Order: sequence, then structure tokens, then C-alpha cells
Amino acid sequence: MLSLVRIVFSVILTFQSYVPIAQSIQCFKCTIVAPPAFRNETKRLCSSFDYSDHYIVDCPYSTFCMKKTYVVNLHAKLINGTVRDCAQQMNVIQDYEDGRWQKKILIEEPYKEGCSEINDKGQRSSKTTYCYCKGDLCNTSSRTQGTIFIILLTVMFNYVIAKLFYNH
Repeated sequence: MLSLVRIVFSVILTFQSYVPIAQSIQCFKCTIVAPPAFRNETKRLCSSFDYSDHYIVDCPYSTFCMKKTYVVNLHAKLINGTVRDCAQQMNVIQDYEDGRWQKKILIEEPYKEGCSEINDKGQRSSKTTYCYCKGDLCNTSSRTQGTIFIILLTVMFNYVIAKLFYNH
């Protein structure tokens, strides 16, 4: 009986770490060019990106973070770039409710976790890769590293909890 309780407890703790909480996700955000002065936005240039709090933004209309990397070939010179941001998931529609039209915001789920390279069949002179991930500040590096870290952290957490509850 005790082993069944341990198994159920471990499964619950493991799945708990993967269940999204109903709050906004935080992502790193940086752009290639500074926003226009009239938009009153904070300047977060990717050329100065340093993983600091200055680059962290709340994403109330996203459940994914995005990282776009590209390589442009300009006259035999390769230029690399990276952009980080909240994934674009907000869809604004008009909904007829209570006898009048109202703006309604939907959060779409069009992405899957992972990276994909854009194959535009030679239409551009650049190679572009989009990476989407779930989890706060996950758009720093490759998703595989983050996933392994989460799994190891979950296993260690389960081990500590099991030691606390079952070794007394």
C-alpha cells in the first residue's frame, strides 16, 4: 500500500511541474532596430542582449516565447541576427453578445515547441529559424537544454520530497 502511495505522489509531483499556471508567461525580448521615439517603448537591442532583467517582458497574450535566428548573405559577407519576443498568439475578433458587437481577445495555440527552419525555396537570401518554447524565459538557447534541466530538477525535487515524507 505504501509503495502505491509513493508512486501516485511521484506521478502527481512530476505532472504538476508541466501543468501551465493561468498567468502570463515571461520572455526575453530584444529587437534588431530601436523602436521609434513616438511609441514610448523601452529600447532593447539584441546587439546588447545580456540576459538581464532589462530584457524580460510579461506576455499576457502568449503561452509561448519565440526566438528567431537568421543568417543573411550580403555580397559574400554573412550577417547573423537573433530576435527574441513573446510569440504572436493574440487574435482580436468581434463577437455579438447581449445585443451589441464587442471586441473579444482570443489566445490561439498555433505553435508546437521546438525549432523549424523556413524553407522558402530560394525566395530570400537568408536562412531563418523560428524556435517556440513554453516556460518563463525559455527563449535563451536551445530548447533541449531547458527540457533536460526541467526533467533533472523534477527528479531531484521528487527525491527530496520522498526522503522528507517517507524516511521518518
